[in-house]
Amino acid sequence: MKISSIPSSLSISGGSFVLIQLKAMVPVVREFYAHLAGEGQRSVYVRGVQVSIDEDTINQFYGLDDVEDLHTEYAANASTKWLDCALENVCVADTTWTVSTQRKLTVPMVNLTPQCKVWYHFLKTRLMPSTHIQTLSKDRVLLLDSIISGRPIDVGKIIFQGLGVCAAKKCGSLWFPSLITSLCANRGVPIFDTEERLLSSKGAITKTTIARLLQVKMAEGPSRPPHNQEDGAGQAPQVPTNSTTAASTSRSPTQADLTNSLQMLEKRMSLAEVQQYQTMEMLQQMHSQQQQYWNYAKRRDLALKKSLQKNFTKPIFPIPEFPNDVLAHVAVDEETDEVGEDDEED
Repeated sequence: MKISSIPSSLSISGGSFVLIQLKAMVPVVREFYAHLAGEGQRSVYVRGVQVSIDEDTINQFYGLDDVEDLHTEYAANASTKWLDCALENVCVADTTWTVSTQRKLTVPMVNLTPQCKVWYHFLKTRLMPSTHIQTLSKDRVLLLDSIISGRPIDVGKIIFQGLGVCAAKKCGSLWFPSLITSLCANRGVPIFDTEERLLSSKGAITKTTIARLLQVKMAEGPSRPPHNQEDGAGQAPQVPTNSTTAASTSRSPTQADLTNSLQMLEKRMSLAEVQQYQTMEMLQQMHSQQQQYWNYAKRRDLALKKSLQKNFTKPIFPIPEFPNDVLAHVAVDEETDEVGEDDEED
């Protein structure tokens, strides 16, 4: 697959490639992942029908021709020099890699160039799903670099690997539900219209979407000149000269005004997403602390109740019962006064 500028579809050999969002049936997708053990499995049985999910099947479904996959080799052999070159190609000036305690490389999403912000929106919603809203991993940076450089990419291989990664997680959202439903339907898997459908909010990537994603005026163009790679040892694989076309940045004043308005809206939306994430973390921490307190309170009340029953021979006033719904996932043995976790959590 060879990509040019920022079109509504991706230019490939003699045709176009669009990751269309088709209907997705939730029960079919769940059963698919229930039978997918992890990475490398090339077929899955769904409702008694064997469904192929290898790279060739996925490429054929999207109508993609075979290409010389230069991206895989580029990503697998990326040296420090290549990583720095990729960073210069996809990010604004003076951006550096962030190294985590696990020695993983990431970059802030806000440091992407306007063009790459649009492509990253495509990647995380269509090709390489991600729930991270603040950082990009090294693999995604290299994939963005291949896209804007026109380096051939095997789309089927990326999606095939993504299916295995999602199956190995055992939790979280299920990736590529529309593709899975379509592949199952093509193989004759019984699917009924009465089954639950996935209501996806991922619509088409329109000009309005692109304008909303850009953080600067499109009329201003790139903030720095393109990076020129040096010749000689350590140079990244060469890209075909006819595979990249510069993105048009000319806009009328009216469109520029609209872009400014959308820019401010995007900033507020991004801030709201960050605040929402921080609020969720705070609520989860408060919930955990409350559970610990009520766990202690119930054990204390049980101890007091037993002490009163042993020391008073006459009937005492009724002691209020503890609201067990507060600790629905915590098991308390009233005879031994021991507390333990149930096998299943809420």
